[in-house]
Amino acid sequence: IGISGAAVTADAAGLTDATEPTNIATSIQRAARPNTVVVDPSVALALGDAFVLAREREIVVEGKPEALRVAEVVGANLGQLVSRDLREVVARVQFFGRLDELRAVEEFYRESSRSSYPPERWEITLGRVPNRNRFLGLKAPEGYGKSRLVDEFVRRLKIRKTAPAPVHIVGACPSRPADYFAPFVEMILRQLELPGSANPQEKKFALDLCYFELAKRLPDDLRELKQRLESTQIAVAHLLEASDDFTRFDHLDARSQDIEKRLGVRTLLEAFYYQANVQLLPKLRAFWKEKSASLRANVGRPGGALPSLPESVPARPLVIQIDELHWAGESTLGFLQFLFDTISVPQPVIFIGTYGPDFELPRRWSRSIVPEEIVMRPMADYELRMMLNSMLDGFRCPAELEMKLFEKVKGNPSFLEELVCYLLLEGFIEVDEVEGGYRVIRPFSEFKAPNTMDELLRGRIDALDPLMKQAAQNASLLGREFTVRELDRVGSQLKRRLSGRQLVDALEALARAGIMVRAGEGSGVLDHQRKVYGFRHALNQEGAYGNTTTRERVLLHRLTAELLEDCLLYTSDAADELDGVDLG
Repeated sequence: IGISGAAVTADAAGLTDATEPTNIATSIQRAARPNTVVVDPSVALALGDAFVLAREREIVVEGKPEALRVAEVVGANLGQLVSRDLREVVARVQFFGRLDELRAVEEFYRESSRSSYPPERWEITLGRVPNRNRFLGLKAPEGYGKSRLVDEFVRRLKIRKTAPAPVHIVGACPSRPADYFAPFVEMILRQLELPGSANPQEKKFALDLCYFELAKRLPDDLRELKQRLESTQIAVAHLLEASDDFTRFDHLDARSQDIEKRLGVRTLLEAFYYQANVQLLPKLRAFWKEKSASLRANVGRPGGALPSLPESVPARPLVIQIDELHWAGESTLGFLQFLFDTISVPQPVIFIGTYGPDFELPRRWSRSIVPEEIVMRPMADYELRMMLNSMLDGFRCPAELEMKLFEKVKGNPSFLEELVCYLLLEGFIEVDEVEGGYRVIRPFSEFKAPNTMDELLRGRIDALDPLMKQAAQNASLLGREFTVRELDRVGSQLKRRLSGRQLVDALEALARAGIMVRAGEGSGVLDHQRKVYGFRHALNQEGAYGNTTTRERVLLHRLTAELLEDCLLYTSDAADELDGVDLG
């Protein structure tokens, strides 16, 4: 067995030459990729059906004329999971191409982040400052890597350390109708390090702790901000559905409640910026103290000068990322307009939005900002070739197959990733260790992969093991993140509940298949035993949702709404009901 570069062997075949097991072990060791387990036929036979084997290939053993066939051990077997665990081969795809777009994002960030406003303009509650904040849009079809581009940009900032990493807050607009605050609720929960499925008690605990830390850490001269934090905390708690006494808040009419929530979200976003830059505020004040009165007076006016901060004042700008902006309703876009007009911190706030090709930026935004836009192009063949080489671990891809893949994906990198997975799952190609490349083992006439990402993802869900498919469909209505406990509860209401062990195994299998990810081992405050999972991409969630029948969708929506409304997932009674369930 070759394990992460180490090898163990047994004389299972009755070998007589004492050096032969060593040669075999050395060869298997070399064949094992990092963090993988590779076995020969004798060990594979001993494993039986208990484990899933994949990536079978032949390797050359020194001193033996015939090649030895080996395979990787992917994990514990779960029904018909054998071929689907091959998704691990392409699970860790590196970032390739997009250098022009990456440079454009870096240039936009550089111009926006090195400027500052004088202290007297740090808190503007009335009136509007033209062009104070910045907006950058990334426009491209699904699968072009818009969010991945932003993640890579932030990752490189952290690695280079030539400039401080921004205060990066991320939220996404849901594809189905929801409260227009939904992307901002997600932002706040991420800052609190809570999953979207956290219960009201956990949210209250984390929110109270957050406000306590902010009040203690923010300097006293930010009195107006601290007062707003205190007065709007109950509105934010109500927005997050945290457990609290909302008696005095419920007395307000609907319009007043909405205004308080808007102000509460804006105030909390500003506080996150100050919390990250509290040590640098004196340097910012000293920087502006040296500037002339006329310069300070002209800041914020159209065409007014805005000097760049020196390297000695490395302030961290606030970057607010809103994904899937094409799903945003008028109310969400209106709230964004409110933030553009009123959110005020020492540096311009950088908004980054990702959206599809049919979305057009609202014209009214130009009143307070000058939006910029990057239209992401399809990836070139040479970029796709580097990506394909990475997915196949450096092994060569047959030229004819490569041509067919590039013709089908039309420059869409996510589509290429899914198609390579399709080829491996359906057994079209296998690696040839001797030749150092892949070879096609099924005729191209059978290569009938779907023509769109949506078709492909729905097909993958439909072809899943029944237990995995059932778990994915049940989870598709709980949001991008959910807990085992919530999923178990929904399954029991649908009369198609998986046992505790089956459910955890199915979720782990979905994670290995690249459809879901493990978001945490119970990141909640009150219940550390809960496991949190999430769909790897919004398209995976949509694919699972699209595979349910209309009747199932209606039932899922109704049951989920009832569960959330009655807080059945969070009460002590529900916890007592689950005490006897083995959730792994």
